[in-house]
Amino acid sequence: MVLSKDADEVTLAHETGHYCDLRDIYISQPGFSIANAGVVQASYFDPKDWGAGYYEEGLMHTNLIKRLLMYGIRHDDRGHVPHGHVRGVFRPTRTNDYQVGMAPIGLDAPLLKRNPPKHAP
Repeated sequence: MVLSKDADEVTLAHETGHYCDLRDIYISQPGFSIANAGVVQASYFDPKDWGAGYYEEGLMHTNLIKRLLMYGIRHDDRGHVPHGHVRGVFRPTRTNDYQVGMAPIGLDAPLLKRNPPKHAP
């Protein structure tokens, strides 16, 4: 992992997310967009992320994506980490093309769920 001298703690957390296999999420990339997604709705989230009263009424889904730690563009509000997947534009792997779907950007990522190795005493 390489960070420039102007990287902040959010950038460090974002890059650590990549190390843990989390993907960048976007509103749009060439040929793919969710700009017309409207307000947040249950089908755009893992069920654990819906209904807890966190997302204010009328919040546009595109504005929510800008709040997410794994939003692929630097943004002042970036930093939120959901429990699970969120609908957006992403690449399933670094070599895949972009797609619209449920992006793996939450705490349910395989590397975040596994148990750390035991240390010798």
